[in-house]
Amino acid sequence: GEFLPAERDLSLRFNVSRVTIRLSLKQLVNSGILEVVPQKGYRFIRSSISQNITSIAYIVDSVKPGEPLDQISEQIMTAINRILMQRNQRMLSIGIKGISLDDVFFNYLKASNVQGILLDCNLPEVIKTICKSNLPCVLINAFSENHNLDSVIQGNFNGAYKAVQYLISNNHRNIVWIGPQKGKVHYRERFSGARAAMENEKLIFSANFKSEYDNNIEAETKETEAFVSRTLKLKCPPTAFVCMWIPLAHSAINAIQKTKFKLGKNIEIIGWCTETEYRESFIPRFINESIPAMMIWSPNEMASVAIEALERRIKKPESPFIRIEVNARLQEPQSANKALKSKNLI
Repeated sequence: GEFLPAERDLSLRFNVSRVTIRLSLKQLVNSGILEVVPQKGYRFIRSSISQNITSIAYIVDSVKPGEPLDQISEQIMTAINRILMQRNQRMLSIGIKGISLDDVFFNYLKASNVQGILLDCNLPEVIKTICKSNLPCVLINAFSENHNLDSVIQGNFNGAYKAVQYLISNNHRNIVWIGPQKGKVHYRERFSGARAAMENEKLIFSANFKSEYDNNIEAETKETEAFVSRTLKLKCPPTAFVCMWIPLAHSAINAIQKTKFKLGKNIEIIGWCTETEYRESFIPRFINESIPAMMIWSPNEMASVAIEALERRIKKPESPFIRIEVNARLQEPQSANKALKSKNLI
């Protein structure tokens, strides 16, 4: 097989450290894609890739090659890998932040017998380049209004609409929105859904915290807590907060717990998370306490639907493009408490 460029050249090409390159190469060796030839370097193992074993590339734009994925992408990747292993297929997880999507990259996909791409990306220029590769592609946990691609995305609008409906049904009228409102599709759709539910009852949010701190968790946490603290000191404080991202929900809860207000009694909150986040990081926080409501969605369902959509695209490349939403379901506080007591968590 063809030899790869030296580690130093790969480091310069992809704008990452040699340590990152070395870790990535080691992963490819362990996967049986590359072999190490002493004194010469790394080369592809052509004979190791059976024509009967195809690969699906899960490509993420938010991390560099070799870097760990964020929590959501990690859950999606794990679900994809489990499904493909059951089908005797292989998954390649590739972070592309900061690298050039050039011939070397696409030749690597070809040498790895990649049959299609699941693309976790909202960057138009990246989506455009991937489309030019002519490889079947489905956007996963993302959506593009400007490109003809199948998309599998969270049901942002409907989920946020249901979240606010739940609060209104509990006689809340003084409701505050905490979260971004513009930018990424998830931001826009969730805010639009929440606002639509308010307008349906001729209500408006009594206050908004836009939370525009992408990738700066420390600043976001500090400012969210400060906003909630200020809001609760008002003459007519809110009775409910809509926090459609779990880090914001945790920050709001931190602030509330430092006041005289009691969650589930004179203040309510509703958040948004995956099944795993709910089970492992949210419920344990409220053992022997009132557990807030949450909108919960499944990365496992998303992975399954996305793989089916990609298979459809591979078999029928001329079929109409579709957008599929993975719905978020309401987990009420009472249901969470019952699940906790029965040890039958999600």
